[in-house]
Amino acid sequence: MTARLRCEGLRKAWHGRGALACVSLGLSAGEIVGVLGANGAGKTTLLHCLTGLVRPDAGAILLDGEDVTAEPVHRRCARGLGFLPQDSRSFEELTVADNLRGLIAYQRLDRAGRERRLQEVLDRSGLGALAARTWGTLSGGEQRLVEIAKTLVRQPRWLLLDEPFAALDPMATAAISALLRRLQGLGVAVLIADHRFEAVLALAPRVVMLHHGAVVAEGDAATVRSDAVARAAYFGAEARP
Repeated sequence: MTARLRCEGLRKAWHGRGALACVSLGLSAGEIVGVLGANGAGKTTLLHCLTGLVRPDAGAILLDGEDVTAEPVHRRCARGLGFLPQDSRSFEELTVADNLRGLIAYQRLDRAGRERRLQEVLDRSGLGALAARTWGTLSGGEQRLVEIAKTLVRQPRWLLLDEPFAALDPMATAAISALLRRLQGLGVAVLIADHRFEAVLALAPRVVMLHHGAVVAEGDAATVRSDAVARAAYFGAEARP
């Protein structure tokens, strides 16, 4: 059976104000899906509900058909759910390799197994050339690549990223997009929530548009761009496919 992450009818309100309004979406193995929306649209709340950081007021979250709505973060992680928050950071004085080793140390592996896992992560993320560099000396784009690499330590089947392109230049954005495509080729499902719509539309074959916590458009780039509600809410009324 194809690995699948799905949420159905998610609702969440903060102090009486709706953040999510009956949101449903699915993510299958080897698929990249983008979630677009302005600040306050509900993107981060959606990811936090999916990962278990926030409990929805209503609705269900399923992994491979099993309801995990009440499961804590660590159990969803053990099932293969990985998450990169927007403000993720590493130890500036440690090398890239040692930052990764610090996470790998929590795996049930012997010393040789830990070093193999380190090499696997470096190879998969393409960061071998940066392994001996300290995190604090890296560019913003390189630091973001390291943060994504850290999520690969537990070999996730689903990877959720919150604003991975924030404040990055085009070269760094392209490098991250290339890494996510490589992960897609390995069967990892990727869900990206971001407000950098050009980067997301160029990467994700399917996009979900959130506005005031509700899905207002869904489809490929042309479909979302041409949607009247999405144009008015996000792209601007003059946007064209």
